[in-house]
Amino acid sequence: GSRPDAVIFLAAIKQMVNLFTLSGFAWEGGASMVQGSSIKDTQFSIIFTSPATLWSGQSLAAKKAVVTNDFALKTVKAMATRAGYKVVNDSVKYKGNQEITTFSVM
Repeated sequence: GSRPDAVIFLAAIKQMVNLFTLSGFAWEGGASMVQGSSIKDTQFSIIFTSPATLWSGQSLAAKKAVVTNDFALKTVKAMATRAGYKVVNDSVKYKGNQEITTFSVM
């Protein structure tokens, strides 16, 4: 079958963010992309405000430890695999009360 383009993939990510937010994972959340010439050149981003993992994620990041509670990224990786892509160049960072996840697919 064919793989979804960047717009369709972003719509799926937004639905996932909505599910995380409605389930009480975070106060609010959003997803966006900076589109390149193809989906492989597109940078996706997920931002959660006050996620349930904020304190533990900040603590792990401060200690330069591997962040293992990156549940949104883990879910996106599963979605990407099912869509025929692989997540690359991923990162999870914390700024104030926000968790910012960025990634690309190939």
